[in-house]
Amino acid sequence: MKNSMKVYIVSGRDPYKATKELLSKMRFSLKNKKVFIKANLHPNKIASTDVGVVRAILEKLKNCDTTIGGNVGISGEPFTINGYDKFEKKFNVRLLNLDKDEKIVKKVKNPLRFNDFPIAKSVLDADYVINASKLKIHCHAKVTLCLKNLFGCIPGRVKILIHPYINEAIHDYMQIFKSDLNIIDGVVGNQNDEFYPNTVKSNIVIGGYDVLSVDVVGTKCMGVYPCEVEYLKLLNYDKLKIDVIGEKIEKVFKEYDTRRRPIRTLRGFIESGLRTAVKLNLLSR
Repeated sequence: MKNSMKVYIVSGRDPYKATKELLSKMRFSLKNKKVFIKANLHPNKIASTDVGVVRAILEKLKNCDTTIGGNVGISGEPFTINGYDKFEKKFNVRLLNLDKDEKIVKKVKNPLRFNDFPIAKSVLDADYVINASKLKIHCHAKVTLCLKNLFGCIPGRVKILIHPYINEAIHDYMQIFKSDLNIIDGVVGNQNDEFYPNTVKSNIVIGGYDVLSVDVVGTKCMGVYPCEVEYLKLLNYDKLKIDVIGEKIEKVFKEYDTRRRPIRTLRGFIESGLRTAVKLNLLSR
């Protein structure tokens, strides 16, 4: 049995204020480090990590060389849509489209499916990785929190080939890199699917230093049993001993709807077409 892992839950309707309180309870601060922040960014603001969460994190970094990474995709500029662009001057940070970053192929020691992954160089070069995710239901993986947020650190369209095996992929890439600080923005969560807006006001932020423990708590806060989430089982979540500090799960939990929307079928056809295009080299990897 591992030592007890601390996971913090703070209630609040303001993402900035709630995250600020969370980081204070965690006694988090960082100086003179090369920092990479992986935000969960989409053209849909509801599905993205609130800008206030990242602002509260940046205020705790002193004299750090900081990069915020996200996946731009094909439908817009999520950094601008979500208000992250103002951080470039205010905090002197670099905004990075991870799909354009240099790739370094890393071997997996004990793979379930993938022998290696191309990983964004900026992630591997960082002294400290901060994972700023969102509280959401996922159409394939059941939930998408901190562990799934790291999937975006695999650059390029090769992700579309990996995505159908996301549970095994999470198990495998967790052997290559992990995040040091993990925060879930659950002030406004999303149910049914990770992209399309169907909000739930959970009014919480969750944080901790062990990524698996944070995801287990986030899963329970959505009324989902961890045993229903394949990648949590593959990572042996049941061997964890978790000490929840702050709000109790039973007090803040909301039951999220995990049923798939009909539009999921259309999305499935689109993803299948993109996978075929990548395999045939019609789209670059």
